[in-house]
Amino acid sequence: MGCYINSTNERLYGALETEFGTAASLTTQDRLSFRSLKLKEETIRAARRDKTGSRTRFAPHPEVRTENTFDLLCYFPGRDPGNPVDAMTNLVESALGGERKTVSGLVVSATSATPPGLTFASPHGLSIGQGLRFGGQLRFVKAVPNALSVLLSAPFDNGVQSGSALGVSATLYPGEKPRTITLGNYWTPGAGLDRVLAGSVIDEVEISLNSDFHGARFRGITREVVSASSFMAGSTGLNQFPAEPIANYQSTLLVPGHIGRIFLGGVEFYLLSLSLRLKNGVDARAREFGLNVAPCYSADVREVSVQFGLYASTKEAVAGLHSMARQREETDLSIQLGNRAGQLAGIHIPRFIPEIPEIADAESRVVMSYPASLAYGVVNDELSIAFA
Repeated sequence: MGCYINSTNERLYGALETEFGTAASLTTQDRLSFRSLKLKEETIRAARRDKTGSRTRFAPHPEVRTENTFDLLCYFPGRDPGNPVDAMTNLVESALGGERKTVSGLVVSATSATPPGLTFASPHGLSIGQGLRFGGQLRFVKAVPNALSVLLSAPFDNGVQSGSALGVSATLYPGEKPRTITLGNYWTPGAGLDRVLAGSVIDEVEISLNSDFHGARFRGITREVVSASSFMAGSTGLNQFPAEPIANYQSTLLVPGHIGRIFLGGVEFYLLSLSLRLKNGVDARAREFGLNVAPCYSADVREVSVQFGLYASTKEAVAGLHSMARQREETDLSIQLGNRAGQLAGIHIPRFIPEIPEIADAESRVVMSYPASLAYGVVNDELSIAFA
């Protein structure tokens, strides 16, 4: 007699695809730290209108089209400080669709305080928006005056000086089109519930700060879903259903939710809440005559917005931010999540205008809630996300 399957006995892997809909090979290193995966396979049935002679419905046609959507909640996991690229960076790279830039081995020759900056002994090769790590701090390149120096979004305050070596970090940028990813979902006991989502395209990303553990929510569409219980050779480019990589049950550390730093215009703030949303406007080509699965997909104008709240106070920076919103002045935002090498994630938005806040005075302390403020840029430079 069978019994129930425990939902904690579930594992998920994610790997970038080289071709839309052709399942990528999954490895142990592609294992994701996640909370839940909701997959909806919606069958698009055509309604028969011919007369049956009774009130009984005829059997539906076996050839149908499906529309697949997924909703994935993931944690930001800890990683090897010397190799910040993992399954989570695969997800973020898939959503952004741009290039990945890695920093390694840079040695500081001089520092500046106003504005905060670093100078290197040799050409740095850095770009605006790139994340830099020293010790347990993560900062972003705000400007590149020349080949040897950079200006920072906020200063390092942990003793960086001449001769200091920066740690390894990986920064992800937006691109012209999101990249597709293969998600492999495996269970214990397996067989019936194991499935592979090939040609998955992330349409929306939401990163919300909280006091638990930092993570992100990914929503999108999937070209094709195959199950171990009903696999047909040739589906998603596979001859047989892929076996799960050798499972590694060792627990990994997560990026703690109550630890981090936020800078607006280079000034540190203490926020009550913050939510960053990215919308790609993804649409799969699947509604035309003769198509059972989508041969391609497209993306609309990217939308990046940030919403946050803080206590009103007499602090000069808080009053200045309120004034900035009313006068429609531009500022930048940088976020550091975590405070240890291998457990750092960061977000940089170089240009946005904060909207006028809603002021709530019902509680004992006045709360200023800044509505969703849109980030903007020129070409694929609205934001960057770094791991270190």
